[in-house]
Amino acid sequence: MSPSLDRRAFLQSVAVGGAGLTLAFCSPRDSTGDLPPSDAPFAPDAFLRIANDGSITIVLGQSELGQGIHTALAMIVAEELDADWDRIKVQTGPAHPAYANPLMQTQRTAWSASVRGWWNTLRETGARARAMLVAEAAARWDVPTRECQALASIVHHQASNRQLTYGELVDAAGSRKPPRRVRLKSPDEFRLIGTSPRRLDIPAKTDGSTVYGTDVQRPGMLTASVAHPPALGSEPTSVHDAKARRLPGVRRVVQLPRAVAVLADTWWEAERGRQALIVDWSSPNQTADTDRMQTTLTEALSTEGTVAQSKGRVARALDRAVHRLDARYHTPYLAHAAMEPMSCVADVRDDRCDVWVPTQNQAGALEAAARVAQLPHDRVAIHTTMAGGGFGRRLEQDFVEEAVALSRMAGAPVKVVWTREDDFLHDVFKPMTAHQIEGGLDGNGRLSAWRHQIAGGFGTDGARDLAYDIPNVHVEHRRPASAIREGLWRSVDFSHNGFVAESFIDELASLAEADPYQFRRDLLADAPRHRAVLDRLAEVSNWGASEAGMARGLALTASHGSVVGQVVDLSVIEGAVRVHRIVAVVDCGIVVHPDSANAQIEGAIAMGLSAALTENVILKHGQIDAGNFHRYQLLRFREMPQVEVHFMPSRNAPGGIGEVGVPPVAPAVGNAIFQATGRRIRRLPYLVEGRLRTS
Repeated sequence: MSPSLDRRAFLQSVAVGGAGLTLAFCSPRDSTGDLPPSDAPFAPDAFLRIANDGSITIVLGQSELGQGIHTALAMIVAEELDADWDRIKVQTGPAHPAYANPLMQTQRTAWSASVRGWWNTLRETGARARAMLVAEAAARWDVPTRECQALASIVHHQASNRQLTYGELVDAAGSRKPPRRVRLKSPDEFRLIGTSPRRLDIPAKTDGSTVYGTDVQRPGMLTASVAHPPALGSEPTSVHDAKARRLPGVRRVVQLPRAVAVLADTWWEAERGRQALIVDWSSPNQTADTDRMQTTLTEALSTEGTVAQSKGRVARALDRAVHRLDARYHTPYLAHAAMEPMSCVADVRDDRCDVWVPTQNQAGALEAAARVAQLPHDRVAIHTTMAGGGFGRRLEQDFVEEAVALSRMAGAPVKVVWTREDDFLHDVFKPMTAHQIEGGLDGNGRLSAWRHQIAGGFGTDGARDLAYDIPNVHVEHRRPASAIREGLWRSVDFSHNGFVAESFIDELASLAEADPYQFRRDLLADAPRHRAVLDRLAEVSNWGASEAGMARGLALTASHGSVVGQVVDLSVIEGAVRVHRIVAVVDCGIVVHPDSANAQIEGAIAMGLSAALTENVILKHGQIDAGNFHRYQLLRFREMPQVEVHFMPSRNAPGGIGEVGVPPVAPAVGNAIFQATGRRIRRLPYLVEGRLRTS
């Protein structure tokens, strides 16, 4: 992203009406070379604005996807600011390096990094602002600052019974030099963090005023319905559009490199035009086939991979093992299936490009828009709207590129809205994977060797550096070329690698004739955090006392700085699986907004359970079998089990929360299925046509 955004434009993009205090806080990086020009005492990473009426606007670079992140991040600032929560508003900032997440060094909402990435910086921002306001009040009263206290947007001097609101102080406080060092509150002093005040995004969603990508309207805007290839790898070879052009409302038909777009006054008119097109398509990519890709991955397991972890002498330990177990696991392609299909509005002019988009990746959107519009970065503005889910799909830029290209060609603002069918067929799928895993037990039944070979996916997260004390470990990864586009899916590699690792640990526990809980616990003597979660999980789930007709499975995974354990209670009757209850224990450090955190774990469990039981993208010679929700087997409401979530008390800085509930679900379900049936199912999904798979 270009650092040359004009200061006036930058301030206008974050401004809220009325005079007041605009505080820019220092970068978490020591360099200021990539920050926008500023007269403020510190180069900004984000801005805090307090108006004369006492209203407080917190400008954030993270995207609100329904996960409640705007509320949680605002709470972090408001806690140290000692602000009145009822005066807080949030605004999404522009695409700019100032808003690069400190953990990722780019402006994206991913990797469960929002709270844990901004934790320290946002706290310091609130504390600096509070210090400036208190200093101004103390100067007016001619008293020491230590005698003044800020609370709920008011500075109090108890000895003289005087008080001043933040709104009364901001003009003069804004001229003060912010302190370089501030004292941050200890967790014992938190008043807001750890509670669940009203979420800032809920009122507008309730009254319908929230603007999603598909809601954006611009003067003179055309709407595009895009005819994408009916199969992967196809391209338009000829277009017969005479009938489409004659339809009411249709303004243009535009051929793109891999698609054909109909531009009209409304989406329905554009869609009617698209249906009237006659397009000849080239042959699809015949290698875009799940059976062929599965063969490719399986064959890749026997090739040399990239070593991610190696300690001890694994081959020797396996040879000397008293008991040895080898297994092969497989996971399928998965769709993101976000509720809101891909959409984007672009307005390209000779010297400027504006893009309104529900994105998880402002940095990528800016880069893509600038490239397609053929404009410098500082002439492109990304306006982030609310998004109806993302799960990693909105990190991609294909729908942004389409909108910008069509606007540039049409000379008018253009809204692109994908159909649900296109959203499935042209998804960026979660990768298919294959795994070869081996383990050995010594004469005491203790795990002595572990070798995990992975083909597919992006890496070894969830497979390397396990918390278990295993003296001999070897983990390798290889990624053969894929015939389809693959992308990040909620929890990424932790999901499939966690499934394999925690399923295989259970297999080894069975081989050792040990209780799955105790087998894990014995391997966690040097991992007290994991062991504490496991012990708490056994306690709250009443491990070892399952009801008649129920089977139980357990899994423990760590990802994104958090540890999660889950116990699944299920029954199996004539091959049909019914999950009755899932108990989760989560150590994610300090929980900022417990209600939102609980909702994120519940949602992750639902998504993980859906993927474990039924989801599967099947490709045959470039054709996909899932064209819409009725054909893609997502978990239904009636299939959702009771979920209990327990958070471990902690004073540690927050870990991730949005993705961490996914990885333990599949192995816990599979381990419970084994307890119910005696069968190990090593391929996801577990069900085919509603019954346990047989192969």
